[in-house]
Amino acid sequence: MIHIIWEFEVYADRVDEFLQHYSSEGTWAQLFQKSAAFKESLLRRDVDSSLRYMTIDGWEDRSGFEKFKQVFQSEYVALDQRCEMLTTAEQYIGTFETV
Repeated sequence: MIHIIWEFEVYADRVDEFLQHYSSEGTWAQLFQKSAAFKESLLRRDVDSSLRYMTIDGWEDRSGFEKFKQVFQSEYVALDQRCEMLTTAEQYIGTFETV
């Protein structure tokens, strides 16, 4: 299993909309659920900075995630573009495997 981790700084007036997209039942998770390789989507908020979040998306393996991105590329890109306006910063932390 792999986990893909991203960090976000959210605009204060866009937090509710951000949560609608990035929560474990949000639009990203709904899109990911179209793949059998998707396992979970977790959203975490920094206890010291209420506008800083991390997403942790679990996938069966890297090839399953890559196949998902190929099959659903247009939906993935469209959702990513919609969500860009919600954050002041977005950073890919990395892809981590279970050991």
